[in-house]
Amino acid sequence: MDPELRSRLDVAVVAFVLWVVLSLVVAAFAVMAVNPAVGLAALVTVVLALVVAGASYLRTTRTEVEFAVE
Repeated sequence: MDPELRSRLDVAVVAFVLWVVLSLVVAAFAVMAVNPAVGLAALVTVVLALVVAGASYLRTTRTEVEFAVE
């Protein structure tokens, strides 16, 4: 695959994912206005899904991430 095309596709995918995530966060806050417990649960679900997706991406790309407490 052409590297320039791949770069453009990567940017498009990242933009789409950010749009979806922001939509979910806004929806969670909208639900929170009606029912705070359900809205908070929705927001926590979105955050957990992002953490799992990020960890999966890092594992797939074999990026070495070391967590150290000093």
